[in-house]
Amino acid sequence: MKALSIRQPWATLLCLGIKRYETRTWRTDYRGPIALHAGAVFDATARRLCLDAPVADWLRKAGYFNPRALPRGQIIGTAILADCIPTEKLGSLSDKQKRLGDFSHGRFAWRFTDIKRLKRPLPAKGQLSLFNVELDALPEKAWPLFVSLRDGI
Repeated sequence: MKALSIRQPWATLLCLGIKRYETRTWRTDYRGPIALHAGAVFDATARRLCLDAPVADWLRKAGYFNPRALPRGQIIGTAILADCIPTEKLGSLSDKQKRLGDFSHGRFAWRFTDIKRLKRPLPAKGQLSLFNVELDALPEKAWPLFVSLRDGI
């Protein structure tokens, strides 16, 4: 399965269904199933963001009361990469979505559907660009794998 590394807290916000787009400087022609990997890098700016409203409120509702509790270096969900749209062609976005990405001119908005959060994150080394992971080889004890978004926040 293809995978994409995303820094925290954006990876978790995507897996919670709060964030609908991941913005990148590059486009992809790939469409289909994708594993969502929480990157290992978690800089001070991102940690501070986790303490400010509304991000702090969203994370607390999901059970993350401390930014250090966010999973890193792990696959935390799956989705369908449905589209990759130049940001200037997106049209209107909600204020909430605008705050969760860099939608400036010349960037690309990766639109995800059928987002599912893993019940237990799976350790995995991230990479730049899209990379491959083997989710089919998971031990049976990892199942059931997903938390319904309705079970989350």
